[in-house]
Amino acid sequence: MIEISIWLNQAVRGFRDKRGNTFPHMVGFYHRICKLLFYRIKPVFVFDGAPPQLKRDTLARRRMKRSKESRAAKLASQKILGNYLQRQAVAQRLQRQTMAMESVARVGTEGIHQLLRGAAKREKDLFELPDIPKNENVESVDIISSSDSETDIILENVGFKNVSDVYQVDVTSSKFT
Repeated sequence: MIEISIWLNQAVRGFRDKRGNTFPHMVGFYHRICKLLFYRIKPVFVFDGAPPQLKRDTLARRRMKRSKESRAAKLASQKILGNYLQRQAVAQRLQRQTMAMESVARVGTEGIHQLLRGAAKREKDLFELPDIPKNENVESVDIISSSDSETDIILENVGFKNVSDVYQVDVTSSKFT
């Protein structure tokens, strides 16, 4: 009996002739079968069953090696990403400082005095929002209540007027079908 899984594994890697050249796997199968038949051995191929002990040990070693390598690769990628982000942050900070120094140099000694006194205007962050004017605070409350009025309109269209708690609405009722 021949366990075909071993032959398939060897076929994937390729067979070699006497000179060391590789040839297709089907030709390799053919040569092996012919050799067995030449020695009057009738091959019986088996496709199932547990792998041999040697193969199980090899597979276990491969799994352990793969897991170690994947952990090492993950750790290396995290280090690379951390270094990249750190490098970008440092480059951005240096660029801001360079721009600040250039603007101070353009102004001259007065700019240096302003910088030392802390009166130099700091550069705004990309995600910094503008200050909200004090008279618009009242309107922001109206915007929130307008979204509530939209909910009331939707409930009214469905047939529910003056519902104080939307969780009390029965969505399985005939009004929702």
